[in-house]
Amino acid sequence: MKVTVLCASGNTDGCTHALCEGFVRECTSRGHDAELIDLGALDIEDCTGCGVCRKKGRCILSDGSGELFAKVEDSDMIVMATPIRFNGPSSIMKRFIDRLNPYWLSDKPHPSKACGILCGGSPEPVFSHALSELRSAAVTLKADWAGELLIADTDSRGCGGADVKGFAEKVLS
Repeated sequence: MKVTVLCASGNTDGCTHALCEGFVRECTSRGHDAELIDLGALDIEDCTGCGVCRKKGRCILSDGSGELFAKVEDSDMIVMATPIRFNGPSSIMKRFIDRLNPYWLSDKPHPSKACGILCGGSPEPVFSHALSELRSAAVTLKADWAGELLIADTDSRGCGGADVKGFAEKVLS
C-alpha cells in the first residue's frame, strides 16, 4: 500500500509532526511505502472561489499544489494530520482542504482510504469540528474513512507516540 501522510503543523518539533513520523515508521515496518509531506513547507495558495475548477476539472492557480495532488492521486491512503487550532484544523490543513474542489465532480484518481491524526494541547480539546472537516475532505476525494487517532493534553502529557502503533495496525489492515 502507498501511504501519503500530510502533516499540517507549522511546528516541525511538535507533537503532530512527531506522530506523523511515528506513523510513517509503522507503515514502513509493515512493508508499506510511506511518505511524509510537510504541508507548511509547500507553496499552496488560498482558494479564490473562482469556480474554474468545476468547469475544467483543475485549478488555475500556479503554485506548489500540482506535485502534491499528483502524490495524493497516486496514493492508496492519505493520512491528514493536524493540531487543533481554535476547535478546528490548522490553517495549513484548511488551505489543503479548500483546494480539493477539482475532485468534487471529477473522475480524477483518488486514494481508496483516508484517516486522521489530531492533536490538542488542552486536557479536553474539541476534536469534532476538525474531524468533520477531515471526513468531508475524504468524501470529496471519494476515499473511505478508515478512522482517526485523537490525542489530547499534549501540552502536559506529551505526544502519545505509543498510540500510533495501535492506530497504524487498525487503519492499515
